[in-house]
Amino acid sequence: ELLVVIAIIGLLAGIVLVSLTGAQDRARDGRIHASLAQIKTQAQLVYTDRNFDYGSLCNGGALNTGDTEFGSGLQILADDINTQNGSTPGVPVCFANATAFCVSSTLASGGSVCMSQLGAIGNDLCAVATTPCAP
Repeated sequence: ELLVVIAIIGLLAGIVLVSLTGAQDRARDGRIHASLAQIKTQAQLVYTDRNFDYGSLCNGGALNTGDTEFGSGLQILADDINTQNGSTPGVPVCFANATAFCVSSTLASGGSVCMSQLGAIGNDLCAVATTPCAP
């Protein structure tokens, strides 16, 4: 009887561990979404501070972490996103021009997410500043 109880407990523990893996990925994805929302806030600060121009938010397809005023905050957010999605190289992706921006990242659970200056959240990877971020 004791062996049966131990076997049942082992089986239940295995089921719980498998279900927790999905929960961890969803939690990481939620944190990536939150970091993208914070990047949008940073983008609005850049836009206001730089005479209504998003252009300096990005540099070479990545967040402009070298910016003297906003770079450190952007670096923290980029590092957090990379930690959550498993340090995928080249993310988050960022493109900006004077009137628009698009920032995207891969997700821990697979797929991708993007955010634009309009607050649109979609499942695309940014290719240009005007990527529409379609749901």
